[in-house]
Amino acid sequence: MTSSWRLPTAIFIVIFIIQPVKVEGTSMQPRLVDQERIFVNRFIYRFADIQRGDIVVFWYPRDRNKSFIKRVVGVPGDELEIRYGSLYVNGQRVDEPYLKAEFQGPRFPPQGEGPCRSLLRSGGSSQFEQ
Repeated sequence: MTSSWRLPTAIFIVIFIIQPVKVEGTSMQPRLVDQERIFVNRFIYRFADIQRGDIVVFWYPRDRNKSFIKRVVGVPGDELEIRYGSLYVNGQRVDEPYLKAEFQGPRFPPQGEGPCRSLLRSGGSSQFEQ
């Protein structure tokens, strides 16, 4: 029996379905650690919408050689607010057990509010795009 189908199948999977990514930085700790290698499903969002809580990888807009790994906390139409270090989505405080303890609660500002086009939250930083 021949195994000549394995290499083309592996190439197809890597090109169209999964993407290996190296984590660079500590913003997603403790879930993902610096220099960890992960595989990203490139195919799933053709069939399903991005949801709150998903971890996504996207190219940095100013340097297409760099990728960002972030957690989605708001989807279009959500009203988001960071109040005394806590995230509120549509007026409801969101429990964020994935954050390190030092990045939770009133000791950690930033504060802001606005409608959601996208808000990506990493281990302790927030980035609003309004």
